Amino acid sequence: MNRTLWMAVFAATLLGAAMAIVLSGPLLPDPMASRFGPSGAVEGWSSRSAYLAAMILGTIALPVVSVALLAARIGRPKIPHPEVWLAAPRRIETLTYFATHALRLGCMLTLFLAFVHALAIDANRHQPPHLPMPSLVAGGLLFGIALIAWRLALRRRFRTLP
Repeated sequence: MNRTLWMAVFAATLLGAAMAIVLSGPLLPDPMASRFGPSGAVEGWSSRSAYLAAMILGTIALPVVSVALLAARIGRPKIPHPEVWLAAPRRIETLTYFATHALRLGCMLTLFLAFVHALAIDANRHQPPHLPMPSLVAGGLLFGIALIAWRLALRRRFRTLP
């Protein structure tokens, strides 16, 4: 996929996650459990509107800032043989790859944050509210594996000289 298409996918992922959070608002009680301890027990409460505002802001801002920070480093990536990959014949292709790779990370992060929101909805369906820790751990592990795969793909792309 080219960079323009990845930009559209990232924007659609952000918009979809934000819409899902907004539309799921009526599923949450007011006040709602919003902070949980290591066992999944409630440790803090907030109003539904404050939680939704924070979740929407975080689900959009965190991926956008992450992509922006990676994009700021595009001109000086840490790769083997930068003199080859950033030389005139390959520079545009290399920088485009970094940009699309950053957008992939943004999509992954957005989806993970939407998953965490879904867990918050599930936690608040129970009385007393309780976060399903096995689901959170499984989701965190899956996200961690995806991050490792993302990093390995970057290394593999520049491992051998053209």
